[in-house]
Amino acid sequence: MEKEKCRLHMEFSRDGTALKISTSNGDKAYCEAIKSAAHKAKFPAFNNPEVYRDFQKSGFDMRG
Repeated sequence: MEKEKCRLHMEFSRDGTALKISTSNGDKAYCEAIKSAAHKAKFPAFNNPEVYRDFQKSGFDMRG
């Protein structure tokens, strides 16, 4: 059986707030579940400027 998959796109502010959350390229129901979980999650502040630069706009390939 093929696993569900989804691409999660997130943009963060320096304080860890998720400013934009979107999904693409995957099973619609699975992507909606991933997006919902991301909206509920709490992310730590980016205290290191280099880490913030690298993760400010992030994409994650999710598989379930």
